[in-house]
Amino acid sequence: LQSAFPDMAAGSCDSWPLVLPRDGKRRSYVGYFCAGGSDFKIQIHMPSGARHCLDEARINVDWRLQCLLNGSETVLQQRLEQCQHLPSFLIEFKSLIEKLLCSNKRSENALSILAHKAIAAAISEIGWDKVNYISDNFDTIQLMACDTKQRRHVLSVRIPSQFPSSAPTFLADLPVSFSPISVTAGVRWFTRPLYA
Repeated sequence: LQSAFPDMAAGSCDSWPLVLPRDGKRRSYVGYFCAGGSDFKIQIHMPSGARHCLDEARINVDWRLQCLLNGSETVLQQRLEQCQHLPSFLIEFKSLIEKLLCSNKRSENALSILAHKAIAAAISEIGWDKVNYISDNFDTIQLMACDTKQRRHVLSVRIPSQFPSSAPTFLADLPVSFSPISVTAGVRWFTRPLYA
């Protein structure tokens, strides 16, 4: 790698062990790097002209990085303009990717917290006394209700991982056919009496 990036500091070589030049003029590089426990592919095409001019470099990344970098184009361009040479840019690029990955994980956890709060609020509205079972990860909830003849019925609610943006699915054990109402209508329908 030292020959791929002769101006790279000795300690920084370990960060980019799989990025190598594709041509003898060192205008095109291809390789992989690891960030957040995942490997990502990167291709860098340097502009013809001055060796240290990164302003016009073209970077191609795999689809996962494209999704992750969506909205960060300005920051990426700033890093290209600020860095003196490719090795320093690669270090900045990896740092940016790791920050974005960390931010995404926090967002996923925040959605998970929002989902748990929404589920708890819905159960509070229905009544905790109607809860028969809740799985450890809150993806399955069983509610118990009695019909007008005091027969007990179980309604299983399966919560998708994208909840609350995706609707839950319902499985019912009822003596009559069951067609659930729209989720946007709320959960109050479960507290009304069931008819045989």
